[in-house]
Amino acid sequence: MFQIIIAEFKHETNTFSIQPTGLSAYKHRLYAAGDEMVSLLSGTATEAGGALDILGNQPDINLIPVISADAMPAGPVTAEVYDEVSGKLIQAIQATGKVDGVLLCLHGAMVTENSEDGEGDLIEQVRKTAGKETIIIATLDLHANITLKMRQHADVLINYDFYPHTDMYERGQEAAQILLRTLRGEIRPVMVCASVPIILPPLSTYEPVMKKFVGMVHACEVIPGVQTVSIAHGFPCADIHEMGMTVVAVTDNDRELASRIAAEIAAELWHDRFILKPDNMSVSEAIEEAEAMPEGPVILADLTDNPGGGSTCD
Repeated sequence: MFQIIIAEFKHETNTFSIQPTGLSAYKHRLYAAGDEMVSLLSGTATEAGGALDILGNQPDINLIPVISADAMPAGPVTAEVYDEVSGKLIQAIQATGKVDGVLLCLHGAMVTENSEDGEGDLIEQVRKTAGKETIIIATLDLHANITLKMRQHADVLINYDFYPHTDMYERGQEAAQILLRTLRGEIRPVMVCASVPIILPPLSTYEPVMKKFVGMVHACEVIPGVQTVSIAHGFPCADIHEMGMTVVAVTDNDRELASRIAAEIAAELWHDRFILKPDNMSVSEAIEEAEAMPEGPVILADLTDNPGGGSTCD
C-alpha cells in the first residue's frame, strides 16, 4: 500500500501591494483540513479536485489529505500563515512515517514576509522531511516563477497549459497519474527546466503569438517517452530575483530528450520575444477612442490596477 500525502497551499503575491495576506484572507477564501478538504474539493474543476478524483479510487493507495489553503492575490503572505500551513504539512509527513509520494497543488508566485521563494522553501522542507526516495510532484499556475529550489527538490512540476485557466482539473489528473505510474514502477520521471529571460506581460494563450507555443507543447507530449511539457509564463508583479519564463519537460528516464525539448521551446520563445505582448492601447489612444464613443459610460482601466493580480484596486 502506497502512502500518498496531498496538500494545497496557494498565493499569487503582488510584492508592490502594501496589503499583507494573513490568516483571515485564507479563511475567507479557502482553508480546509483533512476530510473537509476532500469533501469540499472532490469533483471540482481544480487541480486538487482532479487529483483527488484519481487517487481516491485506487486499491493500492492510502491517501492522506492534509490541508487546502488559498487566498486572493495581494501582498506578501505573513510568516504566521506560512508557518501554520507548512507546519501542518511537515507534521503530517512526520506522523505518517514512510511517505511514498507527495502531491502539492501550488501557485508558483508566493512571496512571504521572510522569503522571495515561498514554494521553493516549502518543497525543500518536504524533501528534507520525507527523504530522497519520496516522489514529489507539484502542479503550478501558468503564472509561476519557477525557482532553482523548486526544480532541485521536486521530481515533477506541471503548469497549466491555458490562460484563462480552463485546464486545472486535467492538470491535477495528470499529476496524479504520473505519480501513480512512478510508484508502480511503470516510469522513471526525469525533469529538465530551461529558463527564458523574458518578463512576459499577462498574455492569453488564445492570442496567436502564444497559441503557437501551446501547439508546440502538445506536439511534444505525443512523442514516445514524454510525460508532460509546460511553459511557466512567470508573474512580473512578484518582483523577485528569479522572476521570468521557464519551459518544463518531463520524460521517462530520457534526460537528453527532455533537454532537447526544453531547449527548443525556450529558443523559440526567445526568438519571438519582441512580439510576445498583448495589443494594448496607450493612454492617449484610449482617451481618443473614449472621446469618439457615441455614448457612455466609458471606463478607462489601468491593467496593473487589478485585484485579480493582487493590486489594492485603489
